[in-house]
Amino acid sequence: MEIASPVPVLVRGASVSLGPFAPWGPALTDGMRAAERQFYADPAAGVQMGYWEGTPGESRASRDGYTEIFHVISGEATLHTDGAESIRLEAGDTVSTPSGWSGRWEIHRPLRKMFVVVYDRG
Repeated sequence: MEIASPVPVLVRGASVSLGPFAPWGPALTDGMRAAERQFYADPAAGVQMGYWEGTPGESRASRDGYTEIFHVISGEATLHTDGAESIRLEAGDTVSTPSGWSGRWEIHRPLRKMFVVVYDRG
């Protein structure tokens, strides 16, 4: 992982290796697997960036204390927000899930995303 510095960080996201896939902890579907690799972190600014990829299946998610902005590189999914309408995601979509969000991911085709996490300031 690259720690904040005054030098730009370049990552070729479509082909970067995320390492081995492992069972995804919050999965609701048996056998769902995911891999993640963080490439940048600035603890003083409360920001981190990385890539995540998951296999088809469903999982719960929430954003407690942070906002996640992500860009879908490949795959398809539906993002189900608790108490609101679902949105269908595909390659090229950019989404923000704000602090306090909760819902469920339903991945239809293996999904790869680039994410930026911004932690709430207390």
